[in-house]
Amino acid sequence: MSRIKKLGKVIDGIRHSMTETRQKTESSEIVETLQPINFHVCETVRYGFPYQPTTAAYDPVQNLIAIGTKSAVIRLFGQPGVDCCIKHPDTNAAVLQLLFLANEGALISVSSNDNIHLWNIRQKKPEIVHSLRFEKEKISFCHLPVQCKWLYVGTERGNVHIVNIECFQLSGYVINWNRAIDISDKKHPGAVVHLSDNPADPGKLLIGFESGLIVAWDLKSRQVEARFSYAEGLTCISWHHEGKQFLSAHIDGSLVTWNLRTPGKPHSIQLPHARDGPEGRPESCFPIAKVAWRTVRNGEAFVIFSGGLANPATAASSLTVMRGKSVSVLDMASAIVDFIPLCDTPHVADFQAPYAVAVLLEKGLVVVDLTSAGYPCFENPYAMDVHESPVTCCRYLADCPPDLIPALYSVGAKAKPSHAARSSGQWPIKGGKWGVSACSYPEMLVTGHADGSVKFWDASAVMLQVLYTLKTGKLFERRTTTDEPLAISRLVLCQDSRVLVVAAAGGHVVVFRFCQHEATADVSVVHTTLLSELDEHASADAHDAGRTRSSQGVSGDKGGVQGQAALSHDPKTSVQVRAGAHKLAPGYQADLVCLLGWVDDEPPAPVSSLAYSSAYGTVAFGNDNGLVVLDCLQKTLLLCVSTADLYGTQDPHARTPRTPLSRKEQDSRHASDGAKTPPSEQRPTPAGALEPSAASRLDKDAAFSRSSSVSSTETAFREAVVALAFVDAYTKRHDERTTPSLWVGTSVGALLVLDIQLPTTADARLQQPVMVSPSGSIFRLRGALLTVALLDCSGHLVHSTGDKWKADQRRCPSAEPVRAGTSKASRTASQSGEANSDPDRQMAVVVSEQQVRVISLPSHTARFKADMAADGIALYLCSPSELQKLTLSADMAKEVTDMLGELFIPCDTPEAPKPSFFRNLFGSSAVLDREELFGDSSGKALRMTATHIPGPASLTERQTTGTLSEIGRAREAVDERGHRLGELDDRTQRMRDNAEQFQSNSRALADKYKNKKWYQL
Repeated sequence: MSRIKKLGKVIDGIRHSMTETRQKTESSEIVETLQPINFHVCETVRYGFPYQPTTAAYDPVQNLIAIGTKSAVIRLFGQPGVDCCIKHPDTNAAVLQLLFLANEGALISVSSNDNIHLWNIRQKKPEIVHSLRFEKEKISFCHLPVQCKWLYVGTERGNVHIVNIECFQLSGYVINWNRAIDISDKKHPGAVVHLSDNPADPGKLLIGFESGLIVAWDLKSRQVEARFSYAEGLTCISWHHEGKQFLSAHIDGSLVTWNLRTPGKPHSIQLPHARDGPEGRPESCFPIAKVAWRTVRNGEAFVIFSGGLANPATAASSLTVMRGKSVSVLDMASAIVDFIPLCDTPHVADFQAPYAVAVLLEKGLVVVDLTSAGYPCFENPYAMDVHESPVTCCRYLADCPPDLIPALYSVGAKAKPSHAARSSGQWPIKGGKWGVSACSYPEMLVTGHADGSVKFWDASAVMLQVLYTLKTGKLFERRTTTDEPLAISRLVLCQDSRVLVVAAAGGHVVVFRFCQHEATADVSVVHTTLLSELDEHASADAHDAGRTRSSQGVSGDKGGVQGQAALSHDPKTSVQVRAGAHKLAPGYQADLVCLLGWVDDEPPAPVSSLAYSSAYGTVAFGNDNGLVVLDCLQKTLLLCVSTADLYGTQDPHARTPRTPLSRKEQDSRHASDGAKTPPSEQRPTPAGALEPSAASRLDKDAAFSRSSSVSSTETAFREAVVALAFVDAYTKRHDERTTPSLWVGTSVGALLVLDIQLPTTADARLQQPVMVSPSGSIFRLRGALLTVALLDCSGHLVHSTGDKWKADQRRCPSAEPVRAGTSKASRTASQSGEANSDPDRQMAVVVSEQQVRVISLPSHTARFKADMAADGIALYLCSPSELQKLTLSADMAKEVTDMLGELFIPCDTPEAPKPSFFRNLFGSSAVLDREELFGDSSGKALRMTATHIPGPASLTERQTTGTLSEIGRAREAVDERGHRLGELDDRTQRMRDNAEQFQSNSRALADKYKNKKWYQL
């Protein structure tokens, strides 16, 4: 019995201790304040030029332009700051055509999957109201008359269908191709490439076929009124505003003018850019893709067309402007996709008097000023030159110092080139209205490009604005081949000290310091060679000391862990720094360049990670082979070591023995061995190594860059340095205070911590070496490391506070290093640890491709719960020419609507031109009633011709406002009937006025000859 009591006491003691441990653990856990409802992934703003554009449309009343792309995306632009991006749901079909409903707040898009969509753009986030999918025929061209609800749809079979855009129902009225051609013609005319109604008579529809046949169709009589035939294929048609003539463009580069009264013979045929050949025949020209005929009230008309040149190099990128006898050819930077003459009226029956022409290019948008001599271009206010050189990397900075953006803008304005050929007028596309609110904190975007340039952008508003451009290629000798080694692969910007560090594809790293004054100075250069493992043959010429080269001589010393290859001679490098003093413009000026040398005639592996600390004055970068650490103040090399040597004795991976042979000797020996060894003979494989075939396969699957010293048959894997972070942390278990450290993450999921020992005084910092050594702490995760960050016990990010940039600072840094163990982050962590009973005072958040782990410091135990920041904003390159910003915060997602601008602004539509007296007297007096022609009286459309798909906006409206919509339709019918009665009353009044005028003229004539004899007449 006593034994049972003793056992019960033991169990109670264990239970009590477990309860105390659980309570202590629960009290040390961070209370999470964010709930799932606080998170919402939402795309906010898209920057840049639409990738792979296909078509464009313009609303002359609302002053909006829309651009469609091959990826089912539509971008709408108004005045600077009004930019909206919409995407067709559940499809990636290209946008073939866009049509604005002039001043009605609606847009029609035609996709390559034969779908027609109606978008409501009266709201800030446009939505699809209706969709119509053609089942049996492919859509080739669509036309929507001004202030009309009937859409003409041409197909590749040559038929024309009519759609009611209010309900997206197909009409029973169909124009079949066999009724459009002549009865004696048995050939198919081809697809419909053009549709338009006569400006003077809407009852006449002009249908253009691909073969060159043009048909004037009478909608009332349902028969052909006239046929116009040309031997060459048709591409486009444009009407004269009077409706008596039209201009057709063809694939042979010709422009043909037709008169409605003489359809059998062209009025004129022009080959604007054809030259006479050796036999007197005009040479062949490229097709004219599009033509526009625009008249001016008191001047000569404009004829604008794209293509039509004989030179294949400039045919696709040329725009020709003809006015009278003047012919101007404008050569664009890339191929022309579409162009639109800009005018103030949407009515084709009026003098349109274009003042500009918007030209959509494959890689940009250009607006040409037609009112100025020489036709200069307007300066584009949109950030559409993000992809001027392909973007190779980008970095998004939120809540940056408020004085940083103005400083960059100031130096950028000084270096901005003058545009002598630019138009002095204002940007003509000025529709919409800015949003009522903007971001509460400054945001900045830094992009690196393939030509070695770095651009700084202000991303605080909806519109992206360029601040400053840095061209790193000016530091190096000119290359006669390509700019590939100059492409920026990584970049880091310290916002406090304004230090920029960039890494390029050629294996070089450059440190820039910001200065507002022009300077002439030497740029220090550090040469090193980074090997994947210490190759005995390559290291024969290596010394234990680093070497720094400048135009004045050699200086510097290396401390800390000994590097692999600080060479006594300058090795072969991908780029060469220009010798002598450099003239440095205001802005970012080069301070230090580190060049990685070639090994065995192979370039160094690209830089895969980069980090900078203004608190320590150090830079670290890594690649597939290892790690390099530089001292930016002393301009020396601190560490150059392979990834395998970072582990020391704790390397968990089996690595193959090193060979003293060079790469060429290895290749020649392998070739000779392969020639001597019979196919059936199997050679032994060293321990820990793979078979050659398996190693080659693993090397291909790894998709890493080439190693500089180890071939695919010598190693089982490549372990690259993919993540770096400088931070004051508890590097060892049970440390009492933080110390400077470098956290290194690799591609196999290892996280290694290096200690950094800094001199204790500012004077010693510039003279004594900085020591870098492994701390012995290693953490392992699954998958390649992506990033690592440290949080204090309150959940805030730990930053090593460094130097602040000073306005009077020139090229020399302030040289005020942070003493080891006395940084601001260290003091904050210590104070927080004293206030908190939890022995752990920091948390390391480590993210890999497969895991997210939170590690408590200094106990080095895993903790899986952590507080997160309330605002989450990200930015990524969604296409080669566009950047997409998104947010994870539900509150921020709600504010997106307020930040976006208004697309539709209610205004009056310009009045249509009144018909002249002679048109009323001699023209057709019948009024075209499209409702009667295309409505219920036309019958029902054939089944399975098209399927109606209600959009989200249509379903919501149908569920909530069914009764109101019926009342609205009835009201619209009453208004339409009243409008017709008003038109009838106007016609009656005009007839009455004409009759009274005729009566007065007759009376005056009778009075004049009343008392005269017949011989006096």
